[in-house]
Amino acid sequence: MTYIHHGVYLYYMMQRTQIYLPTSQLKLLQKIANVQSTTVSELVRGSIKRCFVKPQPIQRHESLLEAGKRISSMWQGGPSDLASNLDEYLYGGKQ
Repeated sequence: MTYIHHGVYLYYMMQRTQIYLPTSQLKLLQKIANVQSTTVSELVRGSIKRCFVKPQPIQRHESLLEAGKRISSMWQGGPSDLASNLDEYLYGGKQ
C-alpha cells in the first residue's frame, strides 16, 4: 500500500488476515465503503488507527535561524579569525 504525504511516498507492508463479522456489520461496512468510494479493508484499518493507535504529537520544526543559533552554540572556543583564514588553519601556517 502506498500513501503520499507532503510529496513523500510512504510504503506499508501489509499482511493478509481474516476476521469474522456478523452479517449486519459486514453489510454496514460494505454500504459505508460504497458511499465513501473506499474498501472495507480501508475502513477497518482506519477504525483500528482511530481507536487503538496513540496519536503522535505534532513536531514543530525549527526555523533556519534557530538551527543556526543552535549549531553556533555548539562551537566552544577556537580562533576568532577562522572564517577569514580557513585555508591557513586547514593546510598549515597558523596554529
